[in-house]
Parts: sequence; structure tokens; C-alpha cells
Amino acid sequence: LVSFHNVYFYLNLMKNIREAIKKDKLIEFEREFKRSYIEDDD
Repeated sequence: LVSFHNVYFYLNLMKNIREAIKKDKLIEFEREFKRSYIEDDD
């Protein structure tokens, strides 16, 4: 079950990265991605 979650997570992450690259927004995506994990860490 964990493996399925990991595969889903990485497929979704790569899809979002590709979209950010197409929009020339990769740096913004990276900042938001990191920020979301820092906030969720509390």
C-alpha cells in the first residue's frame, strides 16, 4: 500500500513539475512546494 502511495506521489509531482516548466514557473513551484511541507511539518 505504501508503494502505491509513493508511485502516485511521484507521478503527481512530476506532472506538476512539467506543467511549471511549460509555464516557466519552476522556481515558484519549488518555493511553494517547499513552503507547503514546512507548514505541514508543525
